Amino acid sequence: LGMGCLSPEVAVDLRVDPGEDEVDDHGRAAVQALAALIRNRKVAGLRKIAFEGGGRIEGSLSDLGQALTQSDDGGVSTRLVGPHAFEEIQIDCETVEGLSGLFNGIASGRGCLPSLDTICVPNLLEQDFVAASPLAECITKG
Repeated sequence: LGMGCLSPEVAVDLRVDPGEDEVDDHGRAAVQALAALIRNRKVAGLRKIAFEGGGRIEGSLSDLGQALTQSDDGGVSTRLVGPHAFEEIQIDCETVEGLSGLFNGIASGRGCLPSLDTICVPNLLEQDFVAASPLAECITKG
C-alpha cells in the first residue's frame, strides 16, 4: 500500500491483535499505521476495524477516530473512507486511554460515519464508562 491503494470496490476488514506479550510500542505503531492508511486514502473500502486479542493498545485511538472522520473537502461526509462503506468497530482488548479517546476523535473529525451501525465492545471495562458522553456526541453528530 506504500505505492498504491485498494479500489473502493474492494471490501476491507482489518483485524489488529496487539498480542499479550507485545511491547506497548507495537500497539502504538499499529494504531498510527492504521490511521495513516486511512488518511492517505489507501483503504477506501474499509468496512470493519477489529482490535482483538489479550493485548493492550497503547496508541492513541483518538488519532484513529479523527482519521475515520477527516474530510478532505471540509464537508460533512468523509472522503477518506467511503461514507457508505464503514460499518463496524470492534474493540475486544484493553485500551490505555479507554474508549473515550476513540469517540472523542470521531466526534472531533469534520466528517461523519453514516453507515456505522455496530460498535462492539464485548468486555467493557470500568474505565470505559466515561466514554458515554463522547459516544453520545458521535450519535448526535451522525
